[in-house]
Amino acid sequence: MIIPVILILVLLYLVLPEVDKSGLRPDGGSRLKNKLAELMIRKGASDHRSISDYSQVDVRIPPSTSQTGVDYNDSFVFQGFNAEQGVGYLTRLGFRDDGELTEVWFWLDVKGKIYYNREQFFDNSPADKSGLSKGGVTYRVLNEGEYEITWKGKSEPDNQDIHVQFVFKADSPHYLMSEHRDPRAYGKAMAEMKWSREYFEKLRAEGADRYERGGVSTGTVKIGDGEALNVSLRGFRDRSWGKRNWLYIKRYIWNLISLNEDLVIHGKSYNYIIYTTVNYGETFSHLVSGWAGGKDGIRAISYASDMSQIGEDSIVPKNYETSFRVMDSDEIITLIVNAREGSHSWFVADGQFEVNETFAEFEVKGRGIRGEGMQEFGFSHLAYPERKNQ
Repeated sequence: MIIPVILILVLLYLVLPEVDKSGLRPDGGSRLKNKLAELMIRKGASDHRSISDYSQVDVRIPPSTSQTGVDYNDSFVFQGFNAEQGVGYLTRLGFRDDGELTEVWFWLDVKGKIYYNREQFFDNSPADKSGLSKGGVTYRVLNEGEYEITWKGKSEPDNQDIHVQFVFKADSPHYLMSEHRDPRAYGKAMAEMKWSREYFEKLRAEGADRYERGGVSTGTVKIGDGEALNVSLRGFRDRSWGKRNWLYIKRYIWNLISLNEDLVIHGKSYNYIIYTTVNYGETFSHLVSGWAGGKDGIRAISYASDMSQIGEDSIVPKNYETSFRVMDSDEIITLIVNAREGSHSWFVADGQFEVNETFAEFEVKGRGIRGEGMQEFGFSHLAYPERKNQ
């Protein structure tokens, strides 16, 4: 009689939800489903394509056999901001459609005045298949972790001549998603979903990877006939490759923070924080990916505030709080976000997906530690049609 009771209790333990009292996401499913999903993540069930040599993050990565087609993306991003100087930038070269198309972004904020590149999409010739240059924007590798970033051309909205020349120098450890992510948290995000053959087929079709590092961009900004402005901007480089169909995503929130002093979490010191929460629709309803980094290394950010609490009405908030936990820690860190005036939106997927960016100042609640960086909100106009009119 005792054995059947024990078996029933064990079964109930495995099939009942695993309760997380922190209020952060993902919640996960049953203990059994969470563990199965974690094992699949560890074994590479998502079929991502990683790299064998970190020097590959500085060159174009061609599609693998399973990742060819119009959804393939090979993306390079640099970002920096200095609240005291009132200058910030974000730039991206995204090589799409097996390298046949380039998405070019350069967004510059100088003391509240916004400048951005005129043309966003460029068809590529065979000679463009290996370079990191398009539409007046060029990235050049100088040394390991060191890059020259230039933008020379006309800007919108007032047809100004722009000449930007920065050198980005990394000063943090690197983060590689496939290496540093938290398999348990990814498994919980996967376990929240309804599993089927179609689900796993879609999951395998979305394989991608991401590499990130904190650093400082120094250099000059010259606008029109004005004098060159010398700047020093803390921020990040971001590198991603693999499948990206913007319309698979319903919405996401990306926070990029450079702290002015070390934040101690679970006995470790960090001065860079970058993480995103994503609703991938049919594959993940609440995936958290990112890291905290500094002199004590890298730690994955595993859980974050429920997205429904931030911008679910499709309006990008100017002021909000967002919380997170790093891998293997119960300590909840809350950030107070104050967005600056002036934002910019990019439109991709034939205008059906909007990427809205704003520079922001951050404060670690209860710690008095401040930082600066950027918030980025992405919205599918199919899922949030009201964004078209905002």
